[in-house]
Amino acid sequence: PEVLTITGLNSGTDSNPNIAAEPDAMAGTKIIVAAQTPGQIGVVVNHDGANDGTLLGEGTRRIVNVTFQIASDAALGSYPVTFSDAVFTGTSISPRGTAMPFTSKENGFMTVLGPAAATVSITGRVLTPESKGLRNAQVTLTDSDGTQRTATTSSLGYYRFEAVAPGRSYSIAASSKRYRFTTRNIEPTTNLAEVDFTAQE
Repeated sequence: PEVLTITGLNSGTDSNPNIAAEPDAMAGTKIIVAAQTPGQIGVVVNHDGANDGTLLGEGTRRIVNVTFQIASDAALGSYPVTFSDAVFTGTSISPRGTAMPFTSKENGFMTVLGPAAATVSITGRVLTPESKGLRNAQVTLTDSDGTQRTATTSSLGYYRFEAVAPGRSYSIAASSKRYRFTTRNIEPTTNLAEVDFTAQE
């Protein structure tokens, strides 16, 4: 079913979908988008060479964020979000111009909750005592009923929770094998950013 609407296809604010580079993207990253059929978009992540030759290393990276508006007549429920070659062939190009097909694609899903179940997001960063981003740290969000959700930090220490119910009390804690962190208590009513954790010596 067609659930996501497409009314403007330019990168940046006030477009639908809004497609922007995430903090893990290299300096000089350019986003190119195109539509094919309803419910499908193509995203090309290009680079202008402005990062002095620094390349992304191995591992998981969050380099593109795609935000849609939900169609007003969309039925409640969960819908798959999948990667395919329907619009563009999923290929990475090395600095030498060699095509390198992706070895893995992790599909997901989105949930339409309805107007009465508006949600918020919680974002932040996990830092070392020297204020450097800590990768692969675990951030756990626990609600008043004891239900937990966990996010893993990116290579620069960023984490994100989406679809968080507002107006409820939560505890949020970070953990890693090397450092200790202080648990925080929050009660979000709008999107929360910079809910950061700095490791203790």
